[in-house]
Order: sequence, then C-alpha cells, then structure tokens
Amino acid sequence: MLVRANTYEELCQAIGHVVANIAEDPDRPDNGADWSRMAGFSRYHFHRSFLLLAGESPEALRRRILLERAAHGLLTTGESLSSLSSQAGFSSQAAFCHAFTSRYAMPPAQFRKSLVPTFWQAAPNGLHYMPEGCTPFLPLARPGARPEARLRCLPDLEVLGMHHPGIGGYGKTALQLEELLCSQMADADCSSPFIYTHDPKSPGHTWRLRGAVGFLGISPKVNPNGTHRAKIGGGGYLVKRFEGNPLYLADFWARAWHQDAPRLGVSPRMGNAFNRILRRPLDRCGGSLAAMIFMPVRAKLAH
Repeated sequence: MLVRANTYEELCQAIGHVVANIAEDPDRPDNGADWSRMAGFSRYHFHRSFLLLAGESPEALRRRILLERAAHGLLTTGESLSSLSSQAGFSSQAAFCHAFTSRYAMPPAQFRKSLVPTFWQAAPNGLHYMPEGCTPFLPLARPGARPEARLRCLPDLEVLGMHHPGIGGYGKTALQLEELLCSQMADADCSSPFIYTHDPKSPGHTWRLRGAVGFLGISPKVNPNGTHRAKIGGGGYLVKRFEGNPLYLADFWARAWHQDAPRLGVSPRMGNAFNRILRRPLDRCGGSLAAMIFMPVRAKLAH
C-alpha cells in the first residue's frame, strides 16, 4: 500500500500506517527503505515527516517500545535479564542494562524491586507498549498551529526538598517529606508540592521527570536529615497546564517540548525544570492530576 501525502491529514494517514506496522511487530529489524516505501515517500522525506509528526525517529520509537516491553516484563514476570535483553534486541545483557539505566534512572534489577507505577517512557506521540496492544498514536499538531504554552520570566525560588529515586512514585516521596516536616513542626504548603530536576548536567536533562520533591516557604532553621535546599526558577520558562491521568504527565512534557517550543522559537537552557502540583493525587493511576509545568528555555522576556 502506497500513500502519497499532499495535506496534513494525508501525512498523518501515511505516517500512522507505518507506526501501526512498527507497533504490531516491533521485533522486526529496522528497515528504513521498507518504511519509506510503505509511506510512499523518499527516505529523506519519510524521516523528516516522521520526526515532524512523532517527535522521534522510527528507529527510536521501535527501540522505546521494545524497552517498555522489557520493563513490563521486569515488573510482571520472573524472566531473566538475559532473556529480556535478548527479546529487546540487545546483543548483550550489559548493553541492555546500560540502555535501561539511562532511560529509567535505575538498573533493571532495582527497577524490578521498585514497584514503580509505570513502565512507560516519555513519548511526545503517546504511543506505548501494552500487553493487549499499543496505545493510540497521537500525531503532533499541524505545522504552524498556535502554541498552547506561554513564556514567563520567573524569580529565583528556594525549596526544601528530598531526592526521589527513579521516574515514578513521586506521591510516596511527597508524603515522606510532609511527614518529616510535620515532625519538625514546619509549616509547609503541603497542597502545592514541587517536582523538579536537581542539578541537571546538560540542557537535555532539564525537562526529564526525575529528581526531587520539595516545598516552598520552609524556614531556614528547618533542615531535617535526608533533605536539601535547592534553587528553582530564575530566567525564562515555557509554562503549560496539565490536567488528567498522572501516567500521561511525562508524555505531556515531551509533547510540549516537541510541539510548543519550536512554535515559540525557544531552545533549552541549563536550569531546574519543575512541576507545581495544583491538585492531587500524584500517582493514583485512576485519579486526576492538575499541574503547571515549567521548562527552562532561552528567551528574551521582560521582567
């Protein structure tokens, strides 16, 4: 089947057909020539169009699905790391552990014991592995569409925080910190915790949802063991509101970066990315979460 795209809708149809093919059989080796023929494009136009609509290359999408499948296997089966790494397409267990740790912020063995609430990685297109079949593919907005985010210049903010391991389960860490502060008779605004990256090493790390949980307005005299003080804010930020299932918050971040940032003409900068939680629950899969996301960007803004 060859589909030639002249409009955004036709482009979505052509790329969606390839995405469905990858999702249906992610074990099939990468074959850019087959995928481009399936879409009816030249290889250059296919990869350019795929990135435009998916926010990641077809190879990256396939590898992510395989890694999510392996993560699901870690949480739900007793299969060995050797078996899971082979099924994920890695030539060695060491290569699998390295790739897994870089994406999930913990090695596979620790992930298996962690009981984290999700095995998904952040995806701008919403496509994820599920045992019963992948979730729907959500193409990025039509080129030139009006951005839903806005730009703001923020002052420096100081939070008293606690490091959080891994990529999920922030609600548990927030509760631990609240209990610790209450034991110190600290008056925290416990309805508005912040989830933030801590000491990012490069601009590419600033938007990842891993790091720490903290609260504003804690007296400098309060310094319980296991906590730290951190500066967040300061400078230009891309700001956008999220409301929905907490499982999709990481996707929301990725989508904002691939969809809104280019339309606003901004690029990443060093700084602490963070969420301000407006309404809980933080990690109940069936609950509704409201939050504001703040992504550090290079932008000329009036103070």
